[in-house]
Amino acid sequence: MQQNFAGAPMPMPASRKNPLMWIVTLILVVVIVVVCWMMFGDKLMSKTSVDTEKYQAVFLNSGQVYFGKITEQHKWLVLTNVYYLQRSNAAPLQEGAAAAPTESDFKLVKLGSELHGPEDAMYIERSNVWFWENMKEDSKVLQAIKQYQAK
Repeated sequence: MQQNFAGAPMPMPASRKNPLMWIVTLILVVVIVVVCWMMFGDKLMSKTSVDTEKYQAVFLNSGQVYFGKITEQHKWLVLTNVYYLQRSNAAPLQEGAAAAPTESDFKLVKLGSELHGPEDAMYIERSNVWFWENMKEDSKVLQAIKQYQAK
C-alpha cells in the first residue's frame, strides 16, 4: 500500500479494489451477449442471407430436400412454390449396384399434385432444417422448375 507525504496510507484506486467485481461484470456482459444472440441472432443472420429473388434448396435433417422460396424465417420457415425430386418408377434400385443414380432417374414433382392435395406452402420448423442454400440461375433443378412453369 502506498503512503502519502503525511505517512497515512493512500486508498487504492477503485479499479484495483475489488477484482471480483471486474470478473462478475465480465461474466454478466458475456451472459447478456449470449442471451441476445440466442434470441435475435438467427433472425438477423437468416434475414440478411436469404435472397428473396432466388429459389432456395432446403435440406432437412431427415435427408429430404425441397426447392422453393423462403418467405418467412422465424421459428418456422415458410417455403412457397415448392418442388421436390422423386425417384422415377423406371429406375428401381438394384441391390449391389455400384453406379450412382443419373439425372434421368429422378423427376421433379410440384407440391400440391399429391393424393392428399396440399396447398403450395410448407411450414418447416427451424430445428428440422439442416441447412439451406440460395440456388444459382444455371442450376439444373431451377431449369427444370422453369420448364415445368412454362407448361
